[in-house]
Amino acid sequence: MDKFWMVHGGIGARPIVRHNSFEDAKQEATRLALLHPGSDFTVLESVGYCLKSDVTWVQLPSSQIND
Repeated sequence: MDKFWMVHGGIGARPIVRHNSFEDAKQEATRLALLHPGSDFTVLESVGYCLKSDVTWVQLPSSQIND
């Protein structure tokens, strides 16, 4: 997974857009702040993620697949 940035704002909406660069997120935060005077908009940066992997695929011999 590549690093991404999101904008969280004080207008009650959840961040949904993943920006590919800090500059893009900063520009979006600025745009939103201009549209909503008095509200703050914070740029969030991804720093890592959790992954739980416990599913295993077991391939059957080809003679058993057609049965």
